[in-house]
Amino acid sequence: MERYIIENQYLIVEFLAYGGCITKIVNKKTKTNYILAYDRYIDYKRNPYYLGAVIGRNAGRTFPPHYIDYRGKSVSLDTNEKNVHLHGGRDGFHKKQFRVEKKSQESYNLSLVDDRSLYEAMVFNISYRLSKNVFIIEITGVSEVPTICNLTNHMYFNLDDEKTSVGKHLLKIADAKLQLIDEQYIPTGDLIDYASEPMYKGFDFSNTKEIESAFNQNNLLSMICNGGIDLAY
Repeated sequence: MERYIIENQYLIVEFLAYGGCITKIVNKKTKTNYILAYDRYIDYKRNPYYLGAVIGRNAGRTFPPHYIDYRGKSVSLDTNEKNVHLHGGRDGFHKKQFRVEKKSQESYNLSLVDDRSLYEAMVFNISYRLSKNVFIIEITGVSEVPTICNLTNHMYFNLDDEKTSVGKHLLKIADAKLQLIDEQYIPTGDLIDYASEPMYKGFDFSNTKEIESAFNQNNLLSMICNGGIDLAY
């Protein structure tokens, strides 16, 4: 698989042309890779967890699996998580081969003409670049007609070291309500206020605490998330 390196005095970033998958963000001083990665590059071909990949055309879950296009026509989408269209479906951006152009030792451009998807044709350019000790991703897209475009990158971070569980990370979230989901991870439209729903208080991170304190709670949301946290605030 085609691999590329972005490097300066602070960081080494490695990525693949396939899916634009970012496989390493290494602190050169500590030798720590801050993101989760597969041991074998070939595993990015399957990549059921979307590790490091560019996600599109519509990041997240679409249910019912269709959208109304700019002409008012209902367009059906494929399903790849039970009855849900997840992260662009079976042939999302995580499965695309990007064209890669080196701009400098610290900057690469990735491009893709998305004209075979279920959405209207669109041309994308993605910049991966370093600025001192900061890794920057910039995504732009152009379409001749109104269309769906909601891209992101799907990195999983471990900001301590590779031997420390993410559960030991400390987390604080600005005051917010918790979005309820059903068994397909689809929002129900209800938002939880911790003061009125004490059973979900364990998900409250308005004060700093370890992430693992919210694991394996005795409530429905915890059961849906297999004891973890896959929720929006």
